[in-house]
Amino acid sequence: MHALEQTAHFITEHNIPEKNLPKALNSMLPFDIVIIGAKDMPIDFHASYQAKTKKYVYRILTGLYPSPFERNYSWHIPSPLNIDNMRAAAVCFLGKHHFGSFQGSGCSSNDPVKTILTLTIKEQNNFIIFEITGSGFLRHMVRNIVGTLVEAGRNKIDANDIKEILAARDRRQAGPTAPAQGLFLVKVEY
Repeated sequence: MHALEQTAHFITEHNIPEKNLPKALNSMLPFDIVIIGAKDMPIDFHASYQAKTKKYVYRILTGLYPSPFERNYSWHIPSPLNIDNMRAAAVCFLGKHHFGSFQGSGCSSNDPVKTILTLTIKEQNNFIIFEITGSGFLRHMVRNIVGTLVEAGRNKIDANDIKEILAARDRRQAGPTAPAQGLFLVKVEY
């Protein structure tokens, strides 16, 4: 997974002014991590537990051939997908549901009930782009939803099947886990 916007919290005894903290941290981080801002927060702030919503994007590259430039940032599927069937199935995820069927093993969440606020599927050039916003997500939940929607795109399941999969609360009933490289965390709201 990639993050275009991610919030972290930590406690430090250093007295570096917050405006200088990104530059100081970036000097010590690997090239693929960049701090773009810092802000003093109350001691009880928690970056994960206090998030109100998160928005993820998942990218599928379509077409006969993969791209060497996109291989780390998308899932390549060469066969055509039924977008209409995927969109019909996506509607079933909206609202508050028990997402046990879409929870990855090793999930530390105590509550599998989550609310999906938006789930859109767009076609752009040779990409299918999923945008999903929710109140919270379980481990691998977005990737498991996308993998299941791809099964709908392959005409192996339909919208009625999604309802049954949600009701089953059994991970074995849902589709495969989509590869991590296509997933991006794009926005966290507090």
